[in-house]
Amino acid sequence: MICIQFLNLVPYHVARVNGLIKNGYQCKCLLDYESDLFKPLSSVKHNLNVDIINNKNIFIKTIKIINYFFRNNFDCVFISGYQEISSLASIVGAYLTNTKIILFSESQEIDKKNRNIFIEIYKKLILTIFNGAIVGGNCHKDYLIKLGMKKHLIFKGYDCVDNDYFIAKSNLIKPKVKDEIYLCCLCRFVEKKNLFVLIKSFNLFKKQFIKYKNVKLKIGGSGPLLESLKVYIDQNNIRDIEFVGPIKYKDLPQFYSKSNGMILLSSTEQWGLVTNEALNCGIPVLISQQCGSKEIIKENINGYIVNPKSVEKIALKIKNLIELSQIKETEYNCRESIKEMSPLNFGNSCSKAISKGSKRNFLTIAGFISVVILLAVKNLKFIETQKFEA
Repeated sequence: MICIQFLNLVPYHVARVNGLIKNGYQCKCLLDYESDLFKPLSSVKHNLNVDIINNKNIFIKTIKIINYFFRNNFDCVFISGYQEISSLASIVGAYLTNTKIILFSESQEIDKKNRNIFIEIYKKLILTIFNGAIVGGNCHKDYLIKLGMKKHLIFKGYDCVDNDYFIAKSNLIKPKVKDEIYLCCLCRFVEKKNLFVLIKSFNLFKKQFIKYKNVKLKIGGSGPLLESLKVYIDQNNIRDIEFVGPIKYKDLPQFYSKSNGMILLSSTEQWGLVTNEALNCGIPVLISQQCGSKEIIKENINGYIVNPKSVEKIALKIKNLIELSQIKETEYNCRESIKEMSPLNFGNSCSKAISKGSKRNFLTIAGFISVVILLAVKNLKFIETQKFEA
């Protein structure tokens, strides 16, 4: 029996756990809460074995999670990072019960401009407690190696979605001839998603390329910047941009498939799962060079990569994106480029991590002490404030 610790259980988490089950593992999910806190996503129907431990009192929550590992006989636990109370408490519980601990990591070195050297050293200490790691791509792997984890203990494949679902649903969309030309963006309306630059770039694109005067931009999602974005559009008399609200999971394939391309211009983005979703639906993508998912993008084949600060270059690439979507082979190329990023291959990577995980040594004691100290500091807050940002 293995344990998978997640903050919540949204569709891509369900797909990943099912990938593990298909690889022959019995799984239990340890969650903070069942679904996305802000509801742009909700958990799909599932038959997974789920336990939820969530208490506003951090100390009580910590004790309950640690005790959870004493009540279960796990062979291995997969931990989603080492920042949240639930993650740290799970690490402590797993260590005390002599359970193998594998890290899920999506952190890139470029996620922060100026990293604190003392924090980086502390991370190195924490990482010694892990027996291996599952990461999204090479950028995440490289960062863990820099922090001291052995290369042979790190396996790619974490950042996957339910490919079969998006392919099957998008194939049902009729007609294939689009009744309108639009580009799409789907995200939380927060600063790092760089939506003001997206709007400026789209506006410049419409001014420079009159041929595409009928093209629209549909932005799905919700968040604290919605009103500011609407005010900006009104004040600058920008047309053909529509905020369509949160898109339900069952409606995502249609939202993507009917568009001519997906755009994500984040100033920082550990991966960007909308990239996977869009490619599975057969549409090309235009993404920021800060996105971890950039490594699966091949110029003029399935999309483009841009500097998220360059409005002029983004405007030109928007034109290229539309032209690429009109090439017959693009739909096939998009799906081919993402097929290896599947839940089944994620399960394969987890299996490798379990079998090749490192053994404990005196360094893991340093990692354990570091985790306990961090957990104790967080416990001093007494009350936990829930947060989530997609």
